[in-house]
Amino acid sequence: RIPPPIMSIRYLGRMAKTSDSVVRPSWARRTSKIVVGNQEHYDHRICVMAAKKTHQMFKYLCHHAPPSKAYLAAAWYDLQELTDAIRKFVERSGTFVVVMDKTNATTKKGGAYMVARVRELVSIKGVEVYVQTGISATVGEQQANRKLSGKGIMHAKSLLIEPWHIVGSANWTGSTRKNWEQSVLNELNAQGIQAVRAYFSMLLE
Repeated sequence: RIPPPIMSIRYLGRMAKTSDSVVRPSWARRTSKIVVGNQEHYDHRICVMAAKKTHQMFKYLCHHAPPSKAYLAAAWYDLQELTDAIRKFVERSGTFVVVMDKTNATTKKGGAYMVARVRELVSIKGVEVYVQTGISATVGEQQANRKLSGKGIMHAKSLLIEPWHIVGSANWTGSTRKNWEQSVLNELNAQGIQAVRAYFSMLLE
């Protein structure tokens, strides 16, 4: 049941120093809690992936996962290979919802490549692109710390192609492969899928 991009990698007992390592932690394949909002749900944690393996898994799921409505949260996004994978997904499965940080997706702050990728995503039939900002701090929080004034960014990096969920610190960019960034691959049960859908519903509000 584990997708081939993971099966093809030798599992490690601890984090390796290579950027293309995959870790099978002690809790792998055990039932664990996933919290969204104030409710607890359950999933099966498969492994921790470095950025390059995260992107490979993204492409594999787009090509081979069962048909469903997919969701992507992208604070930063600039990889043409992922856009091509999304195009393949909608050709065979239907709808792909993308939520991006508003500033990064519409200005030079996200980089010239990100703006170009966003324009291409918008042009693909079956892809819905939304932009979102961060959360405003309360008045009390702003009074206590001036740095909290204004809004933050939509900083999430998450992919749901049922029943698989990728979430973590790894961005959907080429430069992230140079950084120490990882993500977790989860195999969700029905409750877990509902929880992650609820999370994306909050992002879309």
